Amino acid sequence: MIKLCYPFRPESYEHMTIVGSFNGILLLVLGYHFYDHMILYNPFSGKFKKVPDPVVQSRTNVYGFGYGTTADDLKIVRLSRYIKTIEVFSLKTWSWSKPSNLTKDIASIGIDPSTFVNGFLYWIAGKMILVLDMKKMVFSEIDSPNKRMINLGTCNSQLCMRCANNNANKYELWVMKEQGSGKSWSMSCLFKLDFGLAYRHVLDIRWSSCILDDEKLRVLKSSMQLIIYEMFKDSYKEVNTLTSFRLVGGKQAVAYVESLVSPWDICSI
Repeated sequence: MIKLCYPFRPESYEHMTIVGSFNGILLLVLGYHFYDHMILYNPFSGKFKKVPDPVVQSRTNVYGFGYGTTADDLKIVRLSRYIKTIEVFSLKTWSWSKPSNLTKDIASIGIDPSTFVNGFLYWIAGKMILVLDMKKMVFSEIDSPNKRMINLGTCNSQLCMRCANNNANKYELWVMKEQGSGKSWSMSCLFKLDFGLAYRHVLDIRWSSCILDDEKLRVLKSSMQLIIYEMFKDSYKEVNTLTSFRLVGGKQAVAYVESLVSPWDICSI
């Protein structure tokens, strides 16, 4: 559970998105009207550091968080669908830039932040998957074997995606066996998410679930209860939270390892 202190109080923002994590540090985007503010936050220590805002603020932004060759060169990528710009923030130089060679039609990209896997960022973009090579800073696209994509994630450090199945209430988990190769998709399992819930709640959990790396799904059952579902074992456990929470937009869960790393030192570890 994320519990922010002054000046970042949840009630001051319309939405919050967990973009990604690295070394126990989360990148959070806090949005209000047409403005987004980013912070690096350690949930274990409660320490955070504000990321400078871009020169031009805009709405309908999509984010990515990752690195290319080495982990000490972390970057934040901001795609603005409204003003059609692509900006990159380097944590190493602590500055924003607009790479002239980084051009792409991003009108079809979804609202979810990217999934980072081995030097590449991935976004769902219509019926395709948009890929950004963080080392070369070059975009490409890969095809999907199932066009009914719901969300991306990682499974044992490989890119995966959850897709709707023709059978009602069933889902497919596809895993990319070779990095960046649209021909290497393999359907790993077929599963159902109902947990004995009413049909309306089954529809709700379709969109309120996130893929965790260790072959699990985090499913929101209620404001006080989560479900951790093991896709390959078709088993689950219910987890009661300490306090009630509400959906505030974007990705709602991410797997991370607790650490004492300071947000100020994230690029020196």
